[in-house]
Amino acid sequence: MRLWIRRIIFSLFAIGFVVSAIGLLLYANGYRFNIESWWFDKTGVVAIDSVPTNATISLGTATTGSFWQRSVSQGKPYKTPARVTYVLPGQYHVVLSKEGFWDFSRDIDVQAGVTSFFSNSVLLKKDSVRQVLAVESIRSVHVIGKSSYLVQTPNDLFFVDRKSGKTEKLYHSQQEISTLLVAPSGLFSLFKTGDLWLRLDFNKSDQSVSLLKVEKGESLIFGDRDTVYGCGENGISAYPNLSRVSLKKETSILGCEVVDMILYSLVSEKNSVSLRALPLNQLKGEEQVIAYLPSGKASFGESSFPYMVINTNQDKTYLYNIQDSQHHLIDLDGMNEAVKYDMSTLIANNSVEINTYHVNGSDLSKELITREGSAISNVLVIGMIPYVFFVRDGRELVALEQTTFNPNRYTLATLDHISMVRVLPDNKTLLIAGTQQGVEGIFEISVLE
Repeated sequence: MRLWIRRIIFSLFAIGFVVSAIGLLLYANGYRFNIESWWFDKTGVVAIDSVPTNATISLGTATTGSFWQRSVSQGKPYKTPARVTYVLPGQYHVVLSKEGFWDFSRDIDVQAGVTSFFSNSVLLKKDSVRQVLAVESIRSVHVIGKSSYLVQTPNDLFFVDRKSGKTEKLYHSQQEISTLLVAPSGLFSLFKTGDLWLRLDFNKSDQSVSLLKVEKGESLIFGDRDTVYGCGENGISAYPNLSRVSLKKETSILGCEVVDMILYSLVSEKNSVSLRALPLNQLKGEEQVIAYLPSGKASFGESSFPYMVINTNQDKTYLYNIQDSQHHLIDLDGMNEAVKYDMSTLIANNSVEINTYHVNGSDLSKELITREGSAISNVLVIGMIPYVFFVRDGRELVALEQTTFNPNRYTLATLDHISMVRVLPDNKTLLIAGTQQGVEGIFEISVLE
């Protein structure tokens, strides 16, 4: 063989060896060949988790939706939790799927040499509504304990035990039941029929009913440790043993609320409404005026420690943080309902819009979750999962992920009409009062595993 041929072969082998060595070195350091750029790019890692686990992972490009298979080992799909390695930089569309659950998807940016985390991914169950009680004209539903609830109709009270599947009519009134309250312990309830307030005990075999002697025009609320308080024309009172004890003489009381052993009251003034606080854990606590609202009328909305919601007749809703030593009232800017997500976050809504509010002292920052073309009602959250649930157009039960960018959205159920939605204590099941196929009653649907 001629010398020049041997030199060429040797050079080719040398070049091949150098290229292979460089390629192996790049490979060992996380570089992969990118067919789009025709060059070696350093890869990243995607750490993916989900609730529940064992969801199948599909990783595709966010622009075309075509799946990128290089990170799937020997064609076997990844299951959560997983670390998908050697992913080329770029934006990807991740889809998590599991039988019996709605698909969860989100875009993620992968950067060279960085681990990107795909977390806080909660897959909701696909479930059909189940009717548990057929009853007409439902006024309210109150969850009792871990496995039962009380249903109010105009003249009847029904007790539903989810464990045994039994439904019992506890009480029938000749007069309309106008108000129903359930003690925080779930041991008894108070209800008003006509001009009488009655107490119904659940833990007695005969479900005995006792008469509560209440001052005329007085409204009752529950405080801490099942204590009953009243607010009305003659002031503020307590009912420790079915008998009245006056706490304070006052007129023009518009409403009361007990939070953390403090009784808050709204009192009508000459041109405003004052918010007042009366300590209940002191023998002779002194009432303090906290703030004034520029309104003629006001009422307490759904409150959850440490936040109190106050509605006025001027279509204004205010938020009061009882832990705020400066006693600021925060204007919720047109929202008329609010539910707590965590200690510094609220979900608030009006008839067409839902927002997330981040509270920091007297400062409030707002992020729009959704603006609907139809009426919104029954907004609620379940624990700390990143979804807000609501009823749309009075018919659709919707779950919407709490993110401002391409949130996952699911229509969990559609009924003829939905009037009320509650969360059961298992934090997995929703209770629906409504009508389905012409039959009115109580329905259940499971949304979490």
